[in-house]
Formats: sequence, C-alpha cells, structure tokens
Amino acid sequence: MPKKMTLSEKIFAITQRCSAIKRNGVGHSNNPERPLYAYVEIVDVLAMVNPLLKKYKLILTGNVAKEPMTHVGKTWATTEVLVDWTLTDLEAQPDGLKVGEVHRVFRIPGAGVDDQGKGIYKALTGSRKYACVFIFNLQFGDEPEEVQRAATSESPTPA
Repeated sequence: MPKKMTLSEKIFAITQRCSAIKRNGVGHSNNPERPLYAYVEIVDVLAMVNPLLKKYKLILTGNVAKEPMTHVGKTWATTEVLVDWTLTDLEAQPDGLKVGEVHRVFRIPGAGVDDQGKGIYKALTGSRKYACVFIFNLQFGDEPEEVQRAATSESPTPA
C-alpha cells in the first residue's frame, strides 16, 4: 500500500505542479501615463488549482470571519472582507489514526470596488484568488507593464 501524503506534502506537490499563470486580464486606470494594467483572473487560477485539488482529494472552503465593511465614496463603494479559507484533506482520518493534519486555516483579506452593489462579491472573489495564490505559492507570468508596452507598440504612430 502506498504511503499516504500529509496535508503539507500535498500542498508542496501542488506547488511543484503549477506553472506560472499568465496575466490575461486587462484593466484600465485613470493614470494617463499608464492607462492599462494586466492582472491574473480568478478563472485562470482555478483552472490551474482545481484539477490538483481533486487529484489530491483536498477541498477549499471559505467562511467570512468578520462583518464586511463598505466605504462609500462619491462614485464608487469599496467593500472589505476577511475570510477564513479552510483547506481540508479528505483522506486524513479525523480519529486517532491521523495520517497528518486534517485541515489548515488561512485568513485572507479581500476588497472589491463597485458602483452597483457587487463589491462584496468582488471582495470574496479577490480573497479566494489570493488564498489559492498564497497557499500554493503560485507565480504570475509576465510583468503588468508588458500590457502597456504591447498596447503602445500596436497603436499607430502619428505621421
């Protein structure tokens, strides 16, 4: 019978199997010198992590640890949330025959800016994305400035 892996060994194995995640998201800023920036979308993080969670029989669940706070500005509202993400090893035995840790909890903040009442959902999504990034030590490919350079090189030069 093969040796069962501990939760820490499973986290390490997932870290080893993840390649750098490309920054596919493009955002627009109010800075005229850098109107574009690149970011990693949660869909790309989950596409990398979810198959490995299934393979190693792990589940990541969230629980809001503190009442979300919303700060309302002139045009936008920013919502902040603090989430306890629990990584549970479904193969670990919760009785006296433990293979290793049954679960580990990671407290990860999130923030979402919106003008239509979706700030809490954006904050939860951000917290989930960075929970995966921090737990599995994920790396992002290319630099955010590359989007700006690519956009500048594609735009026609004035005659």
